[in-house]
Amino acid sequence: MRKGVKFFFNESIPIKEPALYSELLQEIVREYIRNFGSEAIFHTRGVSYDWTEVLNSFTDNYLKNLTYRLFTTGNNFPVEDEELLLHDSLYTIIDGETHNNPYGYIGAFLCDGILFTIPMVEDLRKNELTLLDSNTLYGTIDNFYGENSSHIKGLIESRRLIHLPPLEYLQKVLPAQFTEKFISQFKALPEVHQKAINLRFLKAKCNGFRAQTKGGYMRDVTTASGRVRIYELKVFSPTAIRVYFCIHNETVCIDSLGCKSKQSGDIANAQESIDSHFAG
Repeated sequence: MRKGVKFFFNESIPIKEPALYSELLQEIVREYIRNFGSEAIFHTRGVSYDWTEVLNSFTDNYLKNLTYRLFTTGNNFPVEDEELLLHDSLYTIIDGETHNNPYGYIGAFLCDGILFTIPMVEDLRKNELTLLDSNTLYGTIDNFYGENSSHIKGLIESRRLIHLPPLEYLQKVLPAQFTEKFISQFKALPEVHQKAINLRFLKAKCNGFRAQTKGGYMRDVTTASGRVRIYELKVFSPTAIRVYFCIHNETVCIDSLGCKSKQSGDIANAQESIDSHFAG
């Protein structure tokens, strides 16, 4: 198993033209090697899967041989919870086509990895792709498709700071400031939950802290009487957590944690607290 961030091959893509698939695969492999080295890319294909048709059309023999070595087998797929890989309700939709049990997505989601995607259609040219469960967003996964190398490199560089104490990490990476209430709530969480919050904030930062529509992981929850714009950050795994914050003078000001069952009250309390600190 490779150390650090893991890349997972995205098999949930429409393969319309084998020649185009091969051409795009060559391009993204070159970009991957140039920016991220030549460590293996995990995928669920067994050793019996035949890449010959695609790889034999490579014009660069060295690249062809290297690509064979990049793709590992299902025996090395680094997911401990194999039952989730067989979770029939998980799927993704690409170019109007439903792909059930998208193992690459699930593996990347569980391991906080990154998808390695051949951008056959425009739907795949996104920094994040979605994993769905019964028409509901299950989670979002960072997505490398070649043209967004600088975005993914920045994401990986920020993740390297994850070894810092969790609160120090947030303060350094965002930057952030905290209320005493948030510090108390945050310190009461298991470390795995703290790191999940940190990684979700990192995603939000890489996305420019843009609020999303219903179903996204960050939304504007400013109340009708609120004087300061506040946001809710949603963490889906390993547990469901809500984080309430505002952005003031380019600093992320984190007020409190909450849960879905008490969402309305948590939002009202966060709005009152943030207004009292930051409303002019």
